[in-house]
Amino acid sequence: MCLDQVQTGLDQDSAGPGSDQTQDSADQDQTRPRTLQDHRIRTHVWRAKRRERREGERRGDRRKRETRMRGEEREGERRTRRKREDKEEEERQGEREETRREGEEKGERRETREEGGEERKKEDRREERRERRRERRREETQERRVGEQDKERGEETGEKSRRQGEKRRGQGERRQGEKRGGEETREGRRERDETRREERRQGERRGEETRREERSKE
Repeated sequence: MCLDQVQTGLDQDSAGPGSDQTQDSADQDQTRPRTLQDHRIRTHVWRAKRRERREGERRGDRRKRETRMRGEEREGERRTRRKREDKEEEERQGEREETRREGEEKGERRETREEGGEERKKEDRREERRERRRERRREETQERRVGEQDKERGEETGEKSRRQGEKRRGQGERRQGEKRGGEETREGRRERDETRREERRQGERRGEETRREERSKE
């Protein structure tokens, strides 16, 4: 009887820890999937936030790059326009100086023509030569001005094309760049046509003034 009780106690003692370990293993098995699932959720949330943060940084960098390129483009246009205006002002100053010298020469020529007919003929021939030189200079100036404007427009178009190419690589907006390039080309043609019309009107006015002077001399 005592042996049975001892054996029964031993069985209970040996079964007791084993049963506790089995219960702990079952609890761990029930706990482990929840922990892994929570870890996956946290990882998914963290990756989503990181992706959103990086996308925001890329958008910010893209806006900064576009703002910088627009600023450079406007600054280039201002420099080109300022250079063209300075050159035109210099040419106008030269024309005013030439007009002043012509006025002085005309005053001197009047006195010379009164001295004799032969001197008048020589002076008329000199005046014709001067007029031809002036006409040739005006044509050369006009051709040079048109050539410089074409060159400036070509440089501006090349620079704008380069910037638009960078913008297309950054944004993938090829159609918008082509549309803007077409508008700039039309604007350049309109500006060139307006410049040529203005030069033609100036040439007509100068020709009319020259004809009036010749009629007044006759």
